[in-house]
Amino acid sequence: ETEDVSEEAPMRDRSHIETTLMLNEDKPADDYSAVLQRLRKIYHSSIKPLEQSYKYNELRQHEIT
Repeated sequence: ETEDVSEEAPMRDRSHIETTLMLNEDKPADDYSAVLQRLRKIYHSSIKPLEQSYKYNELRQHEIT
């Protein structure tokens, strides 16, 4: 007959996650705001003009509805 194995496997150590993701930092990294500004600049200078020229917003609205 089969045994009912109700023992759970031991949890893996997850103590490295906070250090890796820098979750234990009190303040966000200084690079965060610089990276965010750079991404915004790239969006406004490269991506947004394409969206406007190809009328991306209008096409997307029709696909969703």
